[in-house]
Amino acid sequence: MEVMEAIKRRESYRSFKEEPISDEELKKLLYAAERAPRIGSVEIIVLQDKEKIAALSDATKEAMIASGGWNRMRASTPDYNPLYKAPTVIMFVGYSSEPFISETVGLAAGMMVMAATDMGLGSITVSSIRRGFNGPKGSELKKSMEMGQNKDLILAVCVGYKDKSHYLEFKGSSHNIVKYVR
Repeated sequence: MEVMEAIKRRESYRSFKEEPISDEELKKLLYAAERAPRIGSVEIIVLQDKEKIAALSDATKEAMIASGGWNRMRASTPDYNPLYKAPTVIMFVGYSSEPFISETVGLAAGMMVMAATDMGLGSITVSSIRRGFNGPKGSELKKSMEMGQNKDLILAVCVGYKDKSHYLEFKGSSHNIVKYVR
């Protein structure tokens, strides 16, 4: 698939089959992230343990409800799952105080999402799970995922085979503000 075709086809999938992606597919996604332009370094943690994914999802949902406002409303929706029941969650971890970490992670996650699109996989970027790591169960979660207590989750990419039976898509805003200064 050409790059522009992948950009055109990219969607945020919120419904995945239970079957995990293959090791070969995972290697390709990680390769895409490694090939991204970067300023500094980032740690990538691949989470495929169903129990740990469920624990992270539950902790995130609890923290979202406790925070109130829109987060409470979203997390209180019946059957809401912050990780969309994805069989693979790829977490970008680092020190949030490090200059350019957001840019480095954004580029790597973007390359990974484009690779997933090219491979016919569903994917979605997720930042709400930071609440799970920053909530009351955060220390326990970090330990179980060998994350390091001083590191922060910057962004995650949930990826898996598309489940069209509960399909929800979002292609992103087509209403960017563009100004030309020539």
